Amino acid sequence: MIKLIGIDMDGTLLDPKSKLSEENIEAIKYATSKGVDVVIASGRPVCESMRDYYNLLGLKNYYVGFNGAVVYDFASDSILYQKGITGKDVKELEAFKANFPSVNSHVFILDTVLYQVEDYYVDLEVKVNYVKKKKINYNDLADDYPVIKYMFTGSKVDIDYIAENLPEKFREKYNVVRSATYYLEFVNKEVDKAKGLAMVAKKKGLAKEEVMAIGDEGNDYLMVKEAGIGVAMENARQKVKDVAKYITKSNANNGVAFAIYKYIK
Repeated sequence: MIKLIGIDMDGTLLDPKSKLSEENIEAIKYATSKGVDVVIASGRPVCESMRDYYNLLGLKNYYVGFNGAVVYDFASDSILYQKGITGKDVKELEAFKANFPSVNSHVFILDTVLYQVEDYYVDLEVKVNYVKKKKINYNDLADDYPVIKYMFTGSKVDIDYIAENLPEKFREKYNVVRSATYYLEFVNKEVDKAKGLAMVAKKKGLAKEEVMAIGDEGNDYLMVKEAGIGVAMENARQKVKDVAKYITKSNANNGVAFAIYKYIK
């Protein structure tokens, strides 16, 4: 019996216009009425917009954010877990980015996006997630300065090229994931959504078989693969579909609600 559901946000819970449908809201409330805990697992930061989603959905507790780098408890406004990278890492990645002048970057601390060049993607983070922004020089960061994640931002063509040609040393050192076509994200090697969701399950005393995960992107791959019931969206990347137990409808057709009603009785 499923007792915990981890749901990705963009491309999964939200429709192609980044809207939350009434059908998905009702399905999540139905699941919680049956005693099932629902947790959002996203690449998004810990932010006021996520708190708004939790309030709208009637969710009270844990959030797996930053692709698993932070597990946050909205009920107590406290961090259950956090593991990031450092200023030294930022400078190393930025030196590599210099090979791609059409690509920009930004860096996250808990509720603030740091950047050297303000662009569409910085403003998008502020608009969508209600985070603060701060212009800095990455070279001014102390080597041990704690950050949560570093991101390349740019066109799909540019990000595809970098992802395909990324030196192996970076994949060995960081967990490198795609949360959107225009982002390539670098977080601590030890974190991912699957581990974050497993941490919530352990906190609640649940076995793997009691956990369902729903996602679509590369950063959902392990979460979908390792859950008791892994669900891929119809619009998911093929590698996510390949490890899923079930493929639900697309995010344009309330696939989250469809999966919930299939497995929660």
